[in-house]
This record gives sequence, C-alpha cells and structure tokens, in this order.
Amino acid sequence: HKHGTKQDVSPLIARCVEYICSNLHEHLSLHEIASDLHISESHLSRTFHREVGMTVGSYIAARRVQEAENLLRYTEYPSLDIANYLCRIDELVEKRNTFLEIQGCFQREDLL
Repeated sequence: HKHGTKQDVSPLIARCVEYICSNLHEHLSLHEIASDLHISESHLSRTFHREVGMTVGSYIAARRVQEAENLLRYTEYPSLDIANYLCRIDELVEKRNTFLEIQGCFQREDLL
C-alpha cells in the first residue's frame, strides 16, 4: 500500500491530500471534499483507497493524530486546545455518547 505522497499518487489524489492537510482543523467529510474537487464521492472513495491504501476518513484521522503529535512536541499549546482545534471536541463527545448508547443496548440485551 502506498502512503499518499505526491510522488506516488495521481494529480486528483494529490489535490485531495493537499485539501485535507490544508483543512485539518475544519469538519471534513467525503461529501464536502468530493464536492470541492468536483468529482463524485464514490469515485473519490475508490480512487483514494486504491492509491493511498486507506479510506479518506482513516487518512484524515491519521493526519490529525500526526498533526496533534507535532503540535504537542513543538509548541506550548495546551493539549485540550490542540484536541479542540484538530478533532472538534463537540463531535467526539457526540460520537462517544452515541457509542455508549449502543453499548448500553447490547449490555441490556445480554442480560435478557
């Protein structure tokens, strides 16, 4: 699998990677990226996975982790500020709450 460097991907995927890296602090979705690149979501998804070796969502998450590590290592920003800047804490809390609700349903079913 390739690692998404500009040397080993098509111009389309290079533009996609550049867009993601320039907007890591924004809400990013496959729909928004495809729309901004003027291509279909399915084409972007298939091409990205084929050339980079991971989904667009996984790539975004990996780049955010990498950026957070760099900011923690080389700046004095508090970790909560970095998390809020890159990961949109409000979205993480919402996902956590949804996960806990689903987990609770499974635990209740196991008791029946």
